[in-house]
Amino acid sequence: MATPAAALPGTVPARSGAHDPVAALIAAVGIGALAAIPWSIDGGASALGLVVAGAKWPRYAATIALGPLFVAAAVMLAAGWLRSARVAAFAAGFGLAWGFAQGFVAAGNGPAFGVGAALALAAFTVCFARALARLGWFSANVTIATIVVVIAALLIVFIFYPVGSALIAAVLDARGKFAPGLVGERGQQLGHSMPDVAEREPTCVDPDDLPQLGEFRRKGFGIGRHT
Repeated sequence: MATPAAALPGTVPARSGAHDPVAALIAAVGIGALAAIPWSIDGGASALGLVVAGAKWPRYAATIALGPLFVAAAVMLAAGWLRSARVAAFAAGFGLAWGFAQGFVAAGNGPAFGVGAALALAAFTVCFARALARLGWFSANVTIATIVVVIAALLIVFIFYPVGSALIAAVLDARGKFAPGLVGERGQQLGHSMPDVAEREPTCVDPDDLPQLGEFRRKGFGIGRHT
């Protein structure tokens, strides 16, 4: 059975010139989150505060990591008012990808995502989905586009991001420097620390060594006995 053309991405006539005040409002929320809400889960400064202060983690600068997010959010806001869905999609997609990528690069050496990071990345995600719908993707249905993109983002956050962070942390030394040779060393240490179960002698516990079990055994386990 043939798939309807309207169900295929990009086959619905684009409405890139349509005004989308909701996307502009969401973009404004994202900018507000970057400017005023603490970026890290531990609190502290917002993304703007970290950029202005030039905060640095081991081999990682906040200006390079978080600065592009402001540019992407500003372009996304302007594109929403100027009715340019392509520019909005590019800016939102770039902001979303950059936001997660800088987290992967930082791994355990950077701040953990907090409320500010969550709101900013959520704004990029929703604006990206709405821009795709205006370009004709997902049958130009904003609801379907948002559901699909949000689910993909959740998979990144709760599956690919933790696994990727763990893999990256495995090749970083104590100072945060890239050291791929540590993978083999850590694997050997893990192998040496695990006992060889096959060569171990079977052991058992003498109930007489434990008062409760000894008393339980002397009473014949209490099955079918009457006092």
